[in-house]
Formats: sequence, structure tokens, C-alpha cells
Amino acid sequence: MKGSKNDKGKPPVLLVPRAMVYGAARAYAFGAKKYARHNYRKGIEVSRLLEAAARHIMERAEGVLHDEESGLDPLDHAAASLGMAMDTLERIRAGKLPKELDDLWKEPRPSPPAKTAGRSARRARRRHHRARRDSPLA
Repeated sequence: MKGSKNDKGKPPVLLVPRAMVYGAARAYAFGAKKYARHNYRKGIEVSRLLEAAARHIMERAEGVLHDEESGLDPLDHAAASLGMAMDTLERIRAGKLPKELDDLWKEPRPSPPAKTAGRSARRARRRHHRARRDSPLA
């Protein structure tokens, strides 16, 4: 006999590599000592978090194996920064943090076409069809 568990549609978190989880955890622990535990949850602009992640990725890409201050792999810090950015965006969507923290550039949405343009196009097509129908050459 087995118990039941309704987990259909939930993300398979065990697919996330252990190295990423542990690396991010090490960076979070370093940040907790430096700032405070869960300090980022007070709110940090998403752009700053993504900039930090990008800097750490670039460091690693340029051959830096250990962060100067923490001694951790820069990718540990990058994973933590991405996690903080994702958490911040989720908390903004949930209304737990102010929308202003999502300071990323947004693609302007195109204006919907005016309803009159559609009507005038339909009218023009009707006139065209009437003109063809009523033409002495038809």
C-alpha cells in the first residue's frame, strides 16, 4: 500500500545540479555573514542583481577561479545573484515587493490598431465589390 501525493505539474527540482545548489548556498552563507541573513529580501533592484551575476560570470570566463573576498568560485556568486533576481521578480509579481525594483528595460508594446481603421478597410472592400458588380464591364 502506498500513500498518495498530488505533485503533477510541479517542477522536478532534483534536476538542478548539486554543484549549483551547493555553490549558491555557499555564496548565500557568505552574504549572510557580510550583510544579514535574507538581506536581499528587503528589496534590491533587479538590474543590480543581474549586473553582479554578469560580473561574476565574466570573472570566471576570464580565468578567475576564486573570488578575491570570499575565496569561492565566481560561479557560486553568479548562481546566488541569479537566484536573488528570480526571487525578487517572483515577490514583485506576488505584490510582496514594490514594482519599482523591477527596473529592467521593457520593450514598448505596440498600440492596438484603431477600430476605425478596420471598419474603413471593410467599407473600402465593400465599395470595391459593389463597383465591380455594378460595372457595365462585369
